[in-house]
Amino acid sequence: MEFPAFRSDEWMAETFESLHPPEGVLKGVDLSPRYMMEFESIGFYQDKAEAVRRAIKRSLFRQCLYRVQNVEVTHLQTCKEPRVLSEVVPVEKPWDFVSKRFRSKV
Repeated sequence: MEFPAFRSDEWMAETFESLHPPEGVLKGVDLSPRYMMEFESIGFYQDKAEAVRRAIKRSLFRQCLYRVQNVEVTHLQTCKEPRVLSEVVPVEKPWDFVSKRFRSKV
């Protein structure tokens, strides 16, 4: 998956809605909202529930691209090559991995 070094507002508007995360992103992570799972009737709406999970996954992936660009913009002058996401590395406990990386150091 390739992205321009600078993802302009125009690029975002044209590309972002059709952008889907690669296979393996958040694999094995249950993205079911707790309140959704509390309804006994959820079994009747499996297609809608799956659509909600896909939407959450896409939103999280797109948010990651925004956050990465915030860091990349500081290196834009030295590296104008397109950015390439070449692989997704599975992590056994994704939330533990994230919390360890972003825990405040007080």
